[in-house]
Amino acid sequence: FIWPASVPWGNLKKGVAIGFCKGSELIDEFNYLEKGDRKHVRRRLFNSVKAIDVNSLKACLFEALLIDENK
Repeated sequence: FIWPASVPWGNLKKGVAIGFCKGSELIDEFNYLEKGDRKHVRRRLFNSVKAIDVNSLKACLFEALLIDENK
């Protein structure tokens, strides 16, 4: 999911969160993602474009895609 702070009920004060509803299934060997407010959710909060580690984010996206394809 992509969750901007502009969502009024989202409890996000600033920035954008990019997350995975079944993020607990990701290996995330470099601990790029943090635990969300739910048991299985993992996310990363970005307050600027410069804060995005493109390679790490791509790795998480590709891993999530592989998990989805195997289900």
